[in-house]
Amino acid sequence: MNYTNYERAIVEHYGVELKGWPFELLPVRNPSRIGGRKSVQLLINTLINKTCKWMKLTEEELADRITSNHARQAAGETIYKPRKTRT
Repeated sequence: MNYTNYERAIVEHYGVELKGWPFELLPVRNPSRIGGRKSVQLLINTLINKTCKWMKLTEEELADRITSNHARQAAGETIYKPRKTRT
């Protein structure tokens, strides 16, 4: 999964998002970069209990999300990380 560009590659492209991702582990990122055992166990528990799951966005929710992402990027927040250039 493309965690680096989660908003563009997952949310905007497929119209889905991970709802219930533990707040203290935000932003959504590769589980190998979460941290210690306690944090990983928290994520595992949310997945097992199904409090963290994939949800399909409505067309309106998706349009709002894209607009918000563009505004956040324009305000200086890194939402869309550039790809590395090939040499």
